[in-house]
Amino acid sequence: MPARHSKPQPSDPESDTSRSPHLEELPRRILRSWMVWKTALDANYAAEELDGTAPSGAGLVLFALFERDGWTIGELAQRSKVTHVAVLHLIQRLEEALLVKRKQCPQDGRATRVWLTQHGRDLEPKMRALHERNLNTLTRVLGMEDATRLGELLGRLIEGLAVHSEPMPPPTAKPINSARSKR
Repeated sequence: MPARHSKPQPSDPESDTSRSPHLEELPRRILRSWMVWKTALDANYAAEELDGTAPSGAGLVLFALFERDGWTIGELAQRSKVTHVAVLHLIQRLEEALLVKRKQCPQDGRATRVWLTQHGRDLEPKMRALHERNLNTLTRVLGMEDATRLGELLGRLIEGLAVHSEPMPPPTAKPINSARSKR
């Protein structure tokens, strides 16, 4: 019987029986956890009467703007730890919802600054309540210690994937013997 904590060896993932079933399920569990978390988020948005008001992911930008108006898009991207393009798309959706407005920076004509509208500012209490409801959902399901540990692990995953985002080499393909390949 192979040791549980032996050094991983390169192998064919299809035939590796030494890995834990939990490890084998990890990619699917990450995707499934996002799907059920999205369902919980939608329910929490509805409970706070925010569904249709603030786009999904709006907290990344709104909470920064609740603290201080006038961040540049680059500053918001850096603060949120997401790409410039992702923040730009989110800001476009927030503009369409009339929650923020953009203005060209007078000191640097290349930069754009983002400001809350009054409608956006008025959402702060509901967005803070939503954040608390989301945290309560996680701690109710996982407990405080495991929810905290999950946050640490997800932070490591995000950072690691951001640094190592190149695709993994494909598994060695078996040659296909077909009439077409023989031509």
